[in-house]
Amino acid sequence: MALVETVIKLWNGWEIRVLVLLSLSLQVILVAFGSKRKSTTSTWINFLVWSAYLSADWVATVALGILARSLGSNAPNQNHSLQSFWAPFLLLHLGGSDTITAYSLEDNELWLRHLVGLVFEIGVAIYVLLRSWVDGDTTISCIAIPVFIAGIIKYGERTYVLMSSSTKHFRTSSLHYVFGLHFPAENCGPDSFPLLVAIFFEKLQSLFADLIFDHHQGYRCNKLIRGLEPRVAFKMVEYELGLLYDLLYTKARLVYSCIGIFFRCITCLASVSALVTFSIIIDEHEYSPVDISITYLLLVGAVVLEVYALLMLASSDWLKLYLVARKKCSLEQVTKYKRWSRSIAKYNLVSFCLPKEATMWIKVQQLLGIYEMLEKHQNVEWQQGIDDDLKRLIFHHLHRRTEELEIYSGRISCIKLLNYRGECVLNEMKLLDELKWSTIDVEFDESILLWHFATQLCYHDYIKTTDLDSLNCSKISRCLSEYMLYLLVFCSNMLPKGIGEIRYRMACEDVFDFFKGRKGIQIEEAYQELLEGCQKLELLRSQQYSIIRNGYHLAEKLQNLSKRNWWREEKWEMMNKVWVELLTYAAGHCGWKEHGRQLAKGGELLTHVCLLMAHFGISGQYQDRKLCDGQLPTNRQLA
Repeated sequence: MALVETVIKLWNGWEIRVLVLLSLSLQVILVAFGSKRKSTTSTWINFLVWSAYLSADWVATVALGILARSLGSNAPNQNHSLQSFWAPFLLLHLGGSDTITAYSLEDNELWLRHLVGLVFEIGVAIYVLLRSWVDGDTTISCIAIPVFIAGIIKYGERTYVLMSSSTKHFRTSSLHYVFGLHFPAENCGPDSFPLLVAIFFEKLQSLFADLIFDHHQGYRCNKLIRGLEPRVAFKMVEYELGLLYDLLYTKARLVYSCIGIFFRCITCLASVSALVTFSIIIDEHEYSPVDISITYLLLVGAVVLEVYALLMLASSDWLKLYLVARKKCSLEQVTKYKRWSRSIAKYNLVSFCLPKEATMWIKVQQLLGIYEMLEKHQNVEWQQGIDDDLKRLIFHHLHRRTEELEIYSGRISCIKLLNYRGECVLNEMKLLDELKWSTIDVEFDESILLWHFATQLCYHDYIKTTDLDSLNCSKISRCLSEYMLYLLVFCSNMLPKGIGEIRYRMACEDVFDFFKGRKGIQIEEAYQELLEGCQKLELLRSQQYSIIRNGYHLAEKLQNLSKRNWWREEKWEMMNKVWVELLTYAAGHCGWKEHGRQLAKGGELLTHVCLLMAHFGISGQYQDRKLCDGQLPTNRQLA
């Protein structure tokens, strides 16, 4: 019992100190890593930011409550007077950092809850300061006033930004971009990068708000982007999405404005003045050395975080764009920094389904019921960097398709382009009648699975007889096939609705059955057996549905193209174009909210393709001109 009482007494003495230090530590984590998640796919960084974001408000709120309770229930002493000085810092922490205000888009919708919290927490902080004043230590209360003001500003900024980024307010603020949207430069080129970003980013905000555009605006956008090189176009899209991330998940909407810069100067001066005044006026011998050390940590931490915020302001994308426009720095200097992960996730069906050796670690995972989830993620590979050939292929595909777009004929032509998912390429190559059963005659998710399996078979057959130097034409198809399967398995919300998960599991069962009892088999050996296993595959006809049997037949037909005087490179170029068409179909049918969610997870190539399509004029949000003449659209039309 004595030991328990000692521990309880020790905890009561250190409770508020531990919480205050923990609150400061969480803020440091959020400031240091809050903006990193837009340019990385690291699970650990995302988990760290997620944990800190969820814990930060709770820790600061509990600490404020304990401070109020301790001042209200105990006799006043010097330690309590100094600890009351910590209340404004907790309010400052509740205001959050400039680098992250929302972890997900849903957090923006909770701005009203933060407003109620703002009123409540300010009331508690005022109560703590008044109790300290009444208890006789007016010096500390006076020093705390500047920090208290800075805390109110920070918390108010966060609430305002959350409100502005919510769906309703974001849409309202974007309305004026649609009606009367003008393009001041008809012949912009790479030298007009800042102007192009400003023009297209203005449109991106309205796209994200699900507003509508006149077809003539799509025509003007198309003319502007046609004059760019693929490399510059992708850089511009990356820059735009980086700015959109700032609007949705940080304080950029307010910070990069005149009033925001003014507020930042006030909060910085408040922190510096509090540190200087405290170090000069306060007699450190009157208080506990531990509390003095914690107070200095809070003061120095506040100053360092404010200085860091100013440095971030000076190096922001918004300022860089201004400097490029003024020719103070080059385009290459501005665009070399990552604004998304610049990586493609790849997932291979056969590799995942190969039998694994039952190690002790696998048995533990199976016992805990987490083996399947962990195994799926462990089989995801990340390709760093987007191949320039892939960029050119996507850009020229959209360029060629929009040549067919009759921009003045209404919305029908645009919808037709959005709904191509391989049949247009096959029709051009005179293969539609032969292969349409694998594209337009099946659901989209089934088409992905069929072409993924067939592409992998063709690739592994191709590399056996080909020099490595001539493999680049096939690598694009393989990359896109594995990327689209990754989207189907891990990001199904970004693809058109269907029963893709069920079909994927059935395909896995087929592969499991094919390699049943073959533990330790290597991937190259597995594909060799699949290529030679025609008779075994035919046995799957007894099943009502078989992805790998139909995928094998698709691979056979693709391989037989070489018997029709097709060069192997021509076959792979055709397959590349089919995969790009499947990619653009998925991009055009994914909602902007889903694209916005992916910005906080390192970004997706699919999002960049979707925005590039919109700039080319390929979007369902281009409507008839009459909607933009004379009256605003109705709520149903905006939805």
